[in-house]
Amino acid sequence: MEFFFFDPIKFGRFYNCSSYDVSMVPLDRRQKPLVGALTIALGTILTCLYLPCLFALSRPKLIRQPCYQLMFFLGLVNVTELCAAAICAGAFAIFGTVFCSQPTFMFWHGVLGTGLFFTELMTSCSLALNRLLNFYNVLLAERFFGGLKMLFWILLFFALTFWVSFWDPPHIYNPILNSFIQIPHYGYIELDTESEAFLFPLWPRYFSVAILCLTTLIYSAFLAIYISKRKQVITIGMDKKDKSVFVQVLWLSLLSFSVNLAYTFDREASNLSFGQFIVPFYTYGFILYQGSPPVIYLLLNKTIRRELNLDNTPTVHPIGITNVKPFPISVNVSKNGMMIPVK
Repeated sequence: MEFFFFDPIKFGRFYNCSSYDVSMVPLDRRQKPLVGALTIALGTILTCLYLPCLFALSRPKLIRQPCYQLMFFLGLVNVTELCAAAICAGAFAIFGTVFCSQPTFMFWHGVLGTGLFFTELMTSCSLALNRLLNFYNVLLAERFFGGLKMLFWILLFFALTFWVSFWDPPHIYNPILNSFIQIPHYGYIELDTESEAFLFPLWPRYFSVAILCLTTLIYSAFLAIYISKRKQVITIGMDKKDKSVFVQVLWLSLLSFSVNLAYTFDREASNLSFGQFIVPFYTYGFILYQGSPPVIYLLLNKTIRRELNLDNTPTVHPIGITNVKPFPISVNVSKNGMMIPVK
């Protein structure tokens, strides 16, 4: 968006709407009432699933913990993104709103969506890192995420998001293609070489590839530690808890990886002969991705389920034995550390 403020000539070159009339593409080709209604319904359902989880995450018992602070922040980003990418986009599809119908609003809507996308990616990556450190060493996790350090992470997210959004041309919703693309005049004007070089800069792809590599590295380390730790675990209850954490991180990491991969190669996919059939799936994949955390939390996170009174399972002793009275026993310790009962 730097050209919006500092280079109006360049902005007019690529975002000028005076060279054609919106009605060049008939309204019936731009309007997709059924698609728009389904998109709004999907976004509304996922948002309604998310709101109770946000309420549970905001409870004092949970919000004091760094991982739940990250989850709460991620939830705020996801809900905002659902409103922008599902509910607003659905309305655009119903009314056939293209970029030049409302250029200023559509431009800033795209800037918001692009910024939230990168914020979500970085938050998901940090959440995976937090879970990895907590899984490996609680004190190490506290050193990186405890106290006011969480404020540093959130400010870092906003700083990087602003930097990316400032220089990366926004993804603008186009009802003709039913997707978010960086080509504001799709369906009206063919791209030339200069426009393509401007609208598809390479460095944001490098940034997303860096996040992809970091996410892969974090998850690989998480997997290695989990396998190593599982071999040493004796208590069944702890093993189940670790497995639940592992599965949650697995799903969130895989979904984040998939969406980031799609973003990285969306330019290449759109250039394929059948790209117009592939790119719309990105929109629904992205919406489902934004709404996936509450589904994972409600299915796998017992802490959130208990906060919402959805899990009343009583606590069971790890070996299934309760009310056992302790009795004293005398032992001698041998030179090699073995305890030998005294008869």
